[in-house]
Amino acid sequence: MEVFQVFEFPFSGNWGILMAEVWPKMNRVIIQAKDFVDPRGLILESAERLANEVAARLKGGSDIEISLSELKGASSSYFNVLLLRLIEVFGANEIRNRVTFQFRTIAQQQVFQRSLDSIAKSPA
Repeated sequence: MEVFQVFEFPFSGNWGILMAEVWPKMNRVIIQAKDFVDPRGLILESAERLANEVAARLKGGSDIEISLSELKGASSSYFNVLLLRLIEVFGANEIRNRVTFQFRTIAQQQVFQRSLDSIAKSPA
């Protein structure tokens, strides 16, 4: 399984995905994206449910690893909702320092990167 850590977020200058092993942290919580899939199969609602859980855990002081390893596919719309919600509430620096992502495939990571790039180009 591959692990990718986002190291640059919107409005901070450079962009990219750093492939890195995630070192264990005492307060790291692993959240499985599959556990927050909307029962009706609605993609945007699934992303919102995940964002709400991540936000609650971040507010509680935990660092987060979001595992997408068991989520079959994820659209740019899914990542847009997730990223925009988290950045809106916590800011790019806080998310960069406290949230990592574990992807199922390189293709999934590439869709994520496109969403990240799109957010960077949008007005603040």
